[in-house]
Amino acid sequence: MSSIGAITSHATSTRNERDSKAGHQQQQHQRTQNENSSTRPASALVSSMRDVKTRSRGSSNVTFKEGHEVLEGPPATTTATRNNSANMNSSNGAANNAARNQGTPSPQQQQGVPSSSNASSMMPQHSLISSHSSRQMQHHGVEQPTGSSNRSRLDIISDVGGTQMNLENTPKVAHPLIPTLHEQQQSKVNSEPKSPLLGGPLIEFDELLEFVKKIVSVSEALKDSKLKKNGNVIHIRLLHIEDEVTHWGRDLIKQSNDKQIGKALQLLYQQLTKVYTLLSKIQRCKWFVDIRFSKKAKKLTEELDNVTTVLGVSITYFKAQTAYSNVHKLGIVSGYPDIDIFDLDDKNNLALAADRFYMGHGVTQNFEMAYRLYLHAARLEEARSQYIVGSMLIDGVGVEKDSRLGVKWILKSASQDYPDALNQMGIFYETGFIVEQNFETAAKFYLRSSHMAHLDGMTNYAALLLQGKGVEKNQKKAAWLLKKACERNYAKAQNELGVMYYKGLGVEEAPDKAVELFTQSADKGNVYALNNLGIAYEEGKGVVRDYAKATICYEKSARLGNINGLNNLGYIKLLQKQYDQALDLLHEASDRGSVDAMYNIGNMYRLGLGVTADITIAFKFFYRAATLGHVKSQRIVADVLYSGKYEPIPANKKEAASFYYKAALNGDAESCNNLGILYEDGCEGLHRDEQKAIEWFRRGSELGSDNAMYNLATILERRNQQEQATALLRRASSMGNTKARERIGVVLE
Repeated sequence: MSSIGAITSHATSTRNERDSKAGHQQQQHQRTQNENSSTRPASALVSSMRDVKTRSRGSSNVTFKEGHEVLEGPPATTTATRNNSANMNSSNGAANNAARNQGTPSPQQQQGVPSSSNASSMMPQHSLISSHSSRQMQHHGVEQPTGSSNRSRLDIISDVGGTQMNLENTPKVAHPLIPTLHEQQQSKVNSEPKSPLLGGPLIEFDELLEFVKKIVSVSEALKDSKLKKNGNVIHIRLLHIEDEVTHWGRDLIKQSNDKQIGKALQLLYQQLTKVYTLLSKIQRCKWFVDIRFSKKAKKLTEELDNVTTVLGVSITYFKAQTAYSNVHKLGIVSGYPDIDIFDLDDKNNLALAADRFYMGHGVTQNFEMAYRLYLHAARLEEARSQYIVGSMLIDGVGVEKDSRLGVKWILKSASQDYPDALNQMGIFYETGFIVEQNFETAAKFYLRSSHMAHLDGMTNYAALLLQGKGVEKNQKKAAWLLKKACERNYAKAQNELGVMYYKGLGVEEAPDKAVELFTQSADKGNVYALNNLGIAYEEGKGVVRDYAKATICYEKSARLGNINGLNNLGYIKLLQKQYDQALDLLHEASDRGSVDAMYNIGNMYRLGLGVTADITIAFKFFYRAATLGHVKSQRIVADVLYSGKYEPIPANKKEAASFYYKAALNGDAESCNNLGILYEDGCEGLHRDEQKAIEWFRRGSELGSDNAMYNLATILERRNQQEQATALLRRASSMGNTKARERIGVVLE
């Protein structure tokens, strides 16, 4: 029988492992403000202030950990939902924070006004739950970002310096008002306030209205004669302007001292003057009127429409501003002037008002005020507000932190099929945050959000399909979902699909395609894709091997906060024998929770790379990584504890069996073989059980261990199952197992 492997079998230091197996994932809840994507109250792979009462919608029970009260469970699957972002880092290490909602800035970061749209829902978000940090080929963390859409300010540029009218040269049409108005203006130049824009006297409303009427009468005379079609257009537009000016009414004359209204009145008067001058020229012209003046007349009337609109907007804004101010003054009596101006029964306006206070748009940023407004809207069953209230409670933004209550609000939002809430509940169940971990329930939430084409929901559901967690393993379907998300240029999906092409999971292996996807995702700022691109350059897979480019990618990823990029940067320095730099980088990554960095430091001390060899220090780092789920470290620790050969570390076969078991469950072939040996021989805390030994040898054989094949063949020979035993010996022999090679010769004789 093959003996249990010794520690010397692990001879080389490795960087982040490239396997994306779900069994190697270990997630750790670390809520930090999202470093990679902007968000407001919401989260990525990762969220009610209502009492826990029976909901009219169908639900199943959700149980808090440690005996907390029962929550209402996942909403009925009547409607698919989308949701916010979720990280899919395949890893054995500590998790990186994911940003929820497409996208999660911290409360200190500010973005656009929230909306209930899918992938680009611009709403307050926070980082809630850590993503899966992966070994080398890194499955994605969060991102989405959301940006606010900014309306461009209307800049009015008008040519107001037109030719001065000469009314003395207009014999066919005499309008006494015009020269009178001009003379009056000239007499007021030194006494009346000047227009800040034009430098001329401000226009009186009465004069403007009378002027419009006079110009209308001129256009009436010309419309059916000289200008033909364009004359009719001009006349209709002037009639419209006359109606508008009349509609604004005399009561607004009192407000004409408002700068914006004054400017708009002056602009309109100047434009009317230009039109009148043109009409006067047309009236005097006898030949080719349409050819000479048609285009200019059309242009001037269009400009006239524009300045009329500007005046209307200025007046409307002034009226709204006055109304806001008056109501605000009344609200001071209650002590909440900023709330009193809203209808507390209008949930949509309450939510929009909350957005303003959360983002600081037009008001001083105030998270407490935002929370109160969101809470009002949430109690009126506004789903997005329920989700944001839950997120703010979980992060303690604008309100005292209360994670359990936050989950209740998010669950209530999910019951209304709000996509971000559905995805968030999936994250809670996948990670076991507040609620009991349940992959099947997580898959149901993700599936419903993916049905609504929610990008994070699609990506998260694909991750479970890829790993076979909570659903039947289906790599092809996972690839299909990720391709759909990639069609919408979703960076996280591009990275995930790149990993599948890099390893040939569910798709034909295509490293060049993987590199293309990594590049596209990295260009969008995805730190995990940057790390994976560095791996491709380091391994020369899909691209020409280039350590310099790999280093650049790792450095960028590390600067953006990716601990796997930091570990890989340390590893590449290790390959280049720059041991001091390597050790510093690996220690930094280790301190930030990278289990791969702990493993690499352990190997440096075990092999004496740049440091004095010290098995005690090495074992300390291996043991720490093993307890955090690092598979190779688990096997090394088990080997050391089983053998008892490494002073001063005492033998402990019972604990060794425990670490072999953990590594075997995570898919380590040699640990399966070693666990089979322990069951076959028996040891402290583990009774002999040949049937269990066969099961573990068989599992190790399926995972590719030639030692497990040899050991299983030995037992089968004793049971007279020679045909199966011979087949196993042949396989082990072809893999280089010397004992199997010797044995196969005996069998064949």
